[in-house]
Amino acid sequence: MKEFTLRLAATTLLLVGGPTAALQAQEGRQHTFSSGVLGEERSLTVHLPSSYDEQGGYAYPVLYLLDGHANAGYALTVSEFLAESGVAPELITVAIPAGPTRGRDYLPPNPSGDANSSGEADRFLDHLEKEIIPFVESNYRAAPFRLVSGHSLGGVFVTHAMITRPGLFRVHLAQSPYLIEAIAAPLLERVAMSLGDRAGSSFYYMNLGEEPNLSENYDRLRSLLATRAPGGFEWASDREDGVGHMGTRLIGHYAGLKGFFADRWTLPTATLEKDGGDALAAYVDRLNADFGYPVLIGESSLQQATQLFFSKQDIAAAGSSAELYAKYYPRSPIAHFLRANALAAGGAREEALEAVAAAISLYEAEPDESLAPLYQGMKQLRAGLGGGDR
Repeated sequence: MKEFTLRLAATTLLLVGGPTAALQAQEGRQHTFSSGVLGEERSLTVHLPSSYDEQGGYAYPVLYLLDGHANAGYALTVSEFLAESGVAPELITVAIPAGPTRGRDYLPPNPSGDANSSGEADRFLDHLEKEIIPFVESNYRAAPFRLVSGHSLGGVFVTHAMITRPGLFRVHLAQSPYLIEAIAAPLLERVAMSLGDRAGSSFYYMNLGEEPNLSENYDRLRSLLATRAPGGFEWASDREDGVGHMGTRLIGHYAGLKGFFADRWTLPTATLEKDGGDALAAYVDRLNADFGYPVLIGESSLQQATQLFFSKQDIAAAGSSAELYAKYYPRSPIAHFLRANALAAGGAREEALEAVAAAISLYEAEPDESLAPLYQGMKQLRAGLGGGDR
């Protein structure tokens, strides 16, 4: 029985080793409310990750997306792709639209500037901190882990927020911050004065395309980051050859999220190969500590870990991984099927029969054509365990 089960598990994992859910377009939930801070009516759209409804016990990091009316399409696709690839967690995305008040909202104050280079970004930050964020965290399962992303004037706002409200967001993504001289001069002065006084950990990412009018001040900002960034503050930057101002949005959003999450979130396969199930438990504990809340590990990562342990004939570790998978995703027939394989391989026949019965029941309740070969494998395993015909 052990040899049969391991061979079946290996085949199964080849079938499900990649992402298990197609990228989904999300319409989001729209909210409109009167802002006391701004003295006007404002709106936002909350886009929930695909697992949100089934994962009632878990909270999600929240990405606050500026110019959300224009940027949500690519930002949602990027976030879901990174999550499905096991590179980043799933995110709640709060798309905040901009309108005729965009310059006022995104530009920092500039006493010597005109209306095109000076705004009320601190008031908009108050709006975020005192109204939008509390609203989202009161009405959705939002983890105490926030990100903010903005392009052009939005990138200026993100940079200003990074300096003036260092604890508000953990991750700051600025694509092509619009650093023309009139805007850059006071902003870079504040960066020079404030960057070294920052406390706590934070991450800042910026990029720039082929934009000669922004290049000099972009390099000045890079120099300040390189020479004055304090301990615990991480930053990265990219130049995008052959890319114009608008094209940096998608590239920079992807690179910024990947730059922050990849080394933290990606499954440490080399360590798993060496230390087995203990390494998986340590990986989960490290993520919980780093992010500050009980994280939801992605399905692709749990499948990858289980596949690795089965391939090394480490049944105990495969069992631990499958147990964790079933704990995080109790409605996943794949999770219960893998758990059944591990139990059967370890000689726990009755428990294996219960697990494979659960897998079959879940699949039959919601058949998925892409998992049809897996369903045949479930029935084959049940028959092999003496639980009925195929």
